[in-house]
Amino acid sequence: RINSIQLIYQFGISYHFTIGKVPARIDFGNCVGISRFSIKNKNSNQPASNGLLETTLLQPYLGLEIERIGILLSADLNVPFNNYDISYTNLGRTIGLSLTYHIF
Repeated sequence: RINSIQLIYQFGISYHFTIGKVPARIDFGNCVGISRFSIKNKNSNQPASNGLLETTLLQPYLGLEIERIGILLSADLNVPFNNYDISYTNLGRTIGLSLTYHIF
């Protein structure tokens, strides 16, 4: 089991346009930051890690927003150092698709 928290900074470009009279935009960029995660082996009560810190250098994203609703495709291509015999695919290289709502 892996629990994690991330503090990230997004940087990229945003292209604003209109579809008819409705505002829209496309966002493209990368996230950089720090993530902290704890790992617990399901076969043992002892934690494998109490809080590893990893840098997140390669998390590209692509988003499309129409009015205030959009979709965001993001990826985490970081591969943390394998200290605890956990395969790399369990910790890194994930792709996510999100529904977004623009508040401000």
